[in-house]
Amino acid sequence: MKKTPTAALITSLGQLESSLGNVKAARNLYARNIHRPFHEERERTEVYLAAAWLEEREFGNMQGAVTLLGAALRKCNDYSDDEGAKGSRSSNRILVALARLEERIAQK
Repeated sequence: MKKTPTAALITSLGQLESSLGNVKAARNLYARNIHRPFHEERERTEVYLAAAWLEEREFGNMQGAVTLLGAALRKCNDYSDDEGAKGSRSSNRILVALARLEERIAQK
């Protein structure tokens, strides 16, 4: 059985890279791992949320963050369609993050 890194490990490594000033390395880490086959949709959501946060905070790329959250929501909805209601909690988290981001964009 092949082991895949957990979302917790990926997001922790991304946060470490970012805190060390290696924001491009963090961005690349998230981009490489966002499409991994995670055990639960919640894990993919965590990576998308971390990537969106990085785009907004470190790169000032609000549109990139919106794009990532939109992609996360589409993936989550696809997962929900395939697996029943399992993705609904994740989609709610994404919708809240997207609403808060859009509010910050409107305030600028």
